[in-house]
Amino acid sequence: MPVALQNMPQFIGVGLSVESITDLATRHPRIVGVKQEVSATDTAELVASLGGRAQVLSGRGGLELVDCMMAGVDGHIPAPEYADYLVELWDHMSAGREDEARDIYARVLPMATFVLQSLEALTTYGKLLFCLRNDIAFHQRAGAMAPTEFGFKVMTAHARRLGIGTSSWDDRFALLSQSKI
Repeated sequence: MPVALQNMPQFIGVGLSVESITDLATRHPRIVGVKQEVSATDTAELVASLGGRAQVLSGRGGLELVDCMMAGVDGHIPAPEYADYLVELWDHMSAGREDEARDIYARVLPMATFVLQSLEALTTYGKLLFCLRNDIAFHQRAGAMAPTEFGFKVMTAHARRLGIGTSSWDDRFALLSQSKI
């Protein structure tokens, strides 16, 4: 069975080095991909080290996506809460329109930075953003960080700057806040 690795040391505190991933991919040909959730410079090093033995995919909610594409990634696993913007960015870069891709990146970056502060922020505000954008009920798991009114306002402001319609969000968040998750 083909296998892919996910390497996200900045979020979980441990990860694999470029040397370790390359060694694993060399010794185990069923490793066909690596989702690198690290900097573009580290990703470029892995792309070069693997030499095509396994696909390298970027992650981290689109942080440094333009630079990761320049580093030679084979794909990207997007953050679902704003995947449409990352797909558009990818399409521009793939067509050689780097300026347009960087313009989209500049608009996405504040939201990505806000959502990706930590795994808790990602599973709270990333999930909330996805639910609001897709008109899905938001239910936070017991014991998890709950969205705050301030966090909601910040997320909404970033969404508006990104071009996401937020007109119905205030009422939905008020209802969510009253449920005392």
